[in-house]
Amino acid sequence: MFFENALYYPTIDIKDEAWLKSAVLLWDTISTIVPESEEEPYKNEWTRSLAQAEIVRPYKVNPNNVNFQGLGDEVRTYLNTPEGKRSFKPRVGKIGDYRNYSELFREVQLSDVIWREYGDFKISAEKFGYGLQDVIKDFVNDDGYVIASKAFMNFYMTSLANNICQQEDSKALLTDLTYTSDLTCTMMTNSPNQRIGKELLKQGVMYKLLISGLRIDPMTPVDELIKFREDYKDERELFKYEIGELIQANNMEGLPPSEIMNQIGRIYRMKVVPSVNQLKKALDGRGVDYLEDAGTNIMLTGISALDPSGTGLATFWWKALKDIGLSIMKKKVTINKEKEKILLGSPYSYLYRTRTFGFSRVGQ
Repeated sequence: MFFENALYYPTIDIKDEAWLKSAVLLWDTISTIVPESEEEPYKNEWTRSLAQAEIVRPYKVNPNNVNFQGLGDEVRTYLNTPEGKRSFKPRVGKIGDYRNYSELFREVQLSDVIWREYGDFKISAEKFGYGLQDVIKDFVNDDGYVIASKAFMNFYMTSLANNICQQEDSKALLTDLTYTSDLTCTMMTNSPNQRIGKELLKQGVMYKLLISGLRIDPMTPVDELIKFREDYKDERELFKYEIGELIQANNMEGLPPSEIMNQIGRIYRMKVVPSVNQLKKALDGRGVDYLEDAGTNIMLTGISALDPSGTGLATFWWKALKDIGLSIMKKKVTINKEKEKILLGSPYSYLYRTRTFGFSRVGQ
């Protein structure tokens, strides 16, 4: 089933609040790669709240369960490149390790220069398999982390996440960073064994298209998101089934990853977008009918109630206004029921509701 479980990378915590709040409206669960020794991996309030609801989940790793065949060779090959040779920040020793102040001062200066070049990108030593412990042993700091360049972090975490997805058939690869997403596509295109399955690739590409152009308001409370998911659970399931059927109906056997991505884009543009637009028009049309009809009744009844011709109608103007109110309420209830019937009859009703729930447009 599409949009069930995803594996997020490259970081433990998810810093983009708006992105995460949008993502949990589609995915059942989102896991992040967490060192086994990390007891409280989530520092941000939104990730902690979603973790308590078991929507965001830690995928615990140690050198045993990330020791994938071929991963070590990939990393060693990368480290032999000019960029790879600059990957790790030297381990800064303790003050007592230095023979004199000048040696300590030079080490601190070197550390500052490297920090300015790399930034502070940490990868837990537990995320490296036993086959790579000899590579990182001289760079592990006292906290059990390796400080790496951004390029290496993106490379290694993409490789690791791809390998995990190969083992976990039900997880799709997910990231909010454009750079790592592009790197993933490059690796899948160039990798002869295509570690990530094509079904998971389809999920990731379709997700990227669906979420494109929409950003949920970060101020939307997490409990409202969870309630929204529960209120429209059946519609979510129908929507996921519809997307799955759409994709399965198109034969992509033997296509390279780049062409699969193109095909998914075409399905989205030719099937999903027109269907949602038709649903929106049907609903908007009912809204126009209601407004015009109600407005006409208010105008005509109001003129009658204030008629000074002596017919006696003015005596009942309060009753007329009350009747107008009841009439409008009746029409409103009728229209709302008709709209709900239209929504329940469409497999894209959940997507429509997400686009009207706490979102602000940033382009379509």
